[in-house]
Amino acid sequence: MIRDVVLMQKREWKHRLAERYVERDAVLRLSGNDDLIRVVVGPRRAGKSFFALHTLARSGNCGYINFDDERLLGMR
Repeated sequence: MIRDVVLMQKREWKHRLAERYVERDAVLRLSGNDDLIRVVVGPRRAGKSFFALHTLARSGNCGYINFDDERLLGMR
């Protein structure tokens, strides 16, 4: 079940990456040299998720899981 949800999210992610996106001037530095957590903050509907997804996609090998997905409720 979890595998199905993750695969569905992967398809949704690829679909979202194909949508029109306006590049931001902001830079989110992702390096494997530290254990720091990066947080993207801003007002609702400002494009935080798109910015994060596009940054992750450009970084190369990465993974993404949306834990707000209701299909994951109650899974262990």
